[in-house]
Amino acid sequence: RRSQASLASALAVLAENAERHADSPGRLQAAVDRIAYRIRDVEDFFRFCPSQGETPPGGGTIFGLMSASPPVVAGVLIRRLFTERFGEEFDLEPGHAFSVLLALQEYPANIALFDFVVRCPGVRQEYLEWDDAFFHGMAAVQTLRSAVLVAPPGRVRDDRGCVGAASGVYGVRDSDAFFVEADLCHAVVGGLLSFEFRGWPRAAIEAGDEAEAALRHAWLAAAELSGDLRSFPSALRKVLAFVSSAAALLFQRDDAALNAELWTWLHMLASSPCGSFLEDVLGACSVNRLREPGDLRALHVAMHGDRWPEGRVVFDRAACAEVRLLFCHAVLLIFRMMELLPHQAGQPPRFVARTVEELRARFLAPLRKALDGSAASSWPPLRSAFGALTTVVEKGPANAEERQWLRGARDAFFHFACTEFLIVEGGVPAQEAECLMDPFGCAAAVASAPLL
Repeated sequence: RRSQASLASALAVLAENAERHADSPGRLQAAVDRIAYRIRDVEDFFRFCPSQGETPPGGGTIFGLMSASPPVVAGVLIRRLFTERFGEEFDLEPGHAFSVLLALQEYPANIALFDFVVRCPGVRQEYLEWDDAFFHGMAAVQTLRSAVLVAPPGRVRDDRGCVGAASGVYGVRDSDAFFVEADLCHAVVGGLLSFEFRGWPRAAIEAGDEAEAALRHAWLAAAELSGDLRSFPSALRKVLAFVSSAAALLFQRDDAALNAELWTWLHMLASSPCGSFLEDVLGACSVNRLREPGDLRALHVAMHGDRWPEGRVVFDRAACAEVRLLFCHAVLLIFRMMELLPHQAGQPPRFVARTVEELRARFLAPLRKALDGSAASSWPPLRSAFGALTTVVEKGPANAEERQWLRGARDAFFHFACTEFLIVEGGVPAQEAECLMDPFGCAAAVASAPLL
């Protein structure tokens, strides 16, 4: 009886603080930490807690409160009470897993619940058997984009919207200690890149109509995210992997119905922050050999505007692998961009010409510097890749013969990345490199494509 009363009190405190600190993850996390000890096991999350006054949001359970809360609030509760207590991957009893699936259906806007799909094998298996699981997952990407748009600029642009002034001076960022909008990206986009979901894009394109349209809308939302998450390397790497790999499948044909989203994206790359990140990657290659951990640390600084003290982060093997992957995705994305320029059906010629000219103005000079820079001198395959991209950016949309040559240059870069650049010093396991570079186009994705 005392345990039930303690849970009811904990639920009341959580509900009060979830409402009071909905815009302050740091304050909410401090409140959660003070009462977390009252929640002892998984059963406590799903146990009904009677209240003397009005029933808290979610129907009187702690899990119900998580489900009914805004995504960032729910993310704080899930991380502090579930993930940090039960591990990065945990399992739930069938009854509790069913409750999670019901919550996913009842609260589609709460994309933090996607974390249960990613971390719980039982929930994930049941989720994949939904008839509308694909459409739910694609809608989650668009909801993620909306959540990032309305987030306080400090939490997204600088990753310093919650930490205090003294912590900021010493290089601490929000994502070091708190759950923020970028962590929703790990749950949603990271989840869609996991093994069980890799066949979805190919299956959507084969199904056509509504499934293909849902994939295009999710892809464009993810592409817009790439301009918002510059301060979050790990989240940005997942976004670029999703955008690059899905683009190769989505725009295989020159179709007026498809080209509206394609040229919207190309214009974003030419004139918005989505393309400035690619510029920074190319600029860093002109003065960086990309060999030693120190080189990769410097690349991290150049790509993310990182002004942290040099000793702030231990740049270990995993961090080096993350930067290598992010660099490869950025270069591969430029290849995808140039391969798709000839797809112009249904687009106004003046808009096409202006976008191509803006792409040339933005990327030609950085590519020339990269071609003559340190990375190209240190890695001959990178020189070949930069040379091919410089040629095609300078010339403009390629003809059929030139597209075949460009595709060969892209394949050569892809092979170099998977067999040499990524796996050096054991950074990325050789058997995982292809799937990390092209999650939706790798052999595993082809084999696992479901019927939609």
